[in-house]
Amino acid sequence: LPVREDGGGGGGGGGRPPAAVFADWKPSARVQALSVNQVEEIRRRMDVIVEILPGESEAPPPIESFEDMNLSSKIMLDIKFHEYEKPTPIQAQAIPIICSGRDVLGCAETGSGKTAAFSIPMIQHCLNQPEIRRGDGPIAIVMAPTRELAQQIEK
Repeated sequence: LPVREDGGGGGGGGGRPPAAVFADWKPSARVQALSVNQVEEIRRRMDVIVEILPGESEAPPPIESFEDMNLSSKIMLDIKFHEYEKPTPIQAQAIPIICSGRDVLGCAETGSGKTAAFSIPMIQHCLNQPEIRRGDGPIAIVMAPTRELAQQIEK
């Protein structure tokens, strides 16, 4: 998972990166207290490889439980409703990276939970917006290279 700290080089702002979408997001205190060795062990056990670009700070640790991700109660209800017990490896590492306002390029097998890895932070972002008025938006955009993939993501 290559990680960029600047959140991309998105539009506006005269070439400056946009402000972090989740400026106040933090994982649980338990996750924040993990040692470097514990983080390395979790990544090894989950078979997660993180590559940091030169000059960037370390990526947030993978989070092995949805409860430790400090997600919206609405998202947590949906996770429980669908009986998801724990995040997949791509979700465990990508969600904290995205929620900390950084870019991520993740590669994982089909059926590994990549869609949820980007859509959970996207929904969290949408839920944290002030009340939307007519003409506001878009709040989030999902792009896919093929119609088939777009239809799969929509489901």
